[in-house]
Amino acid sequence: MLREWGTERFNYLVNMAGTSHSGLFGEVTEEDLDAAYRVHAKGPFFLTQTLLPLITDGGRIVNISSGLTRVAYPDRVAYAAMMKGAVEVMAHYMAKELGFCRIAVNTVASGTIQTDFLDGMVRHNPDVARHIAEITALPSRITGRYRPDDCLPAVRGQSMGERAAD
Repeated sequence: MLREWGTERFNYLVNMAGTSHSGLFGEVTEEDLDAAYRVHAKGPFFLTQTLLPLITDGGRIVNISSGLTRVAYPDRVAYAAMMKGAVEVMAHYMAKELGFCRIAVNTVASGTIQTDFLDGMVRHNPDVARHIAEITALPSRITGRYRPDDCLPAVRGQSMGERAAD
């Protein structure tokens, strides 16, 4: 695929895996946790490991996390603490280990946005959107919007900012 674009390597990798599981601590099953782990932690780990030889020295990796790693919200322990928390810690280790080739690794932890995630709950339920607006300290809180485009400046800033000097 890269050859079709006239290159053999690339500069930026954004790990943005997403599924959701609701459940209080006492309700989450081993199967639920394993399924979430495969998508949120194991997927980005092995995708990055596989693609690492193709990332240019001085490239950037951005892992997408969640604002739920900053607050305790009912029935999100598996998603927030176990999965997205793991993604954030993984980024610290990746940054340390990949520093030798000047690859920067960062995490963007957005709030809830209007996507198909959770069956479009934020997009289709005004009460949920209003609640999210009340607890989110982002520019979108002022506008009442939580669209995917609202996250782009943060991802761009982490991935397409100044690359490490050669």
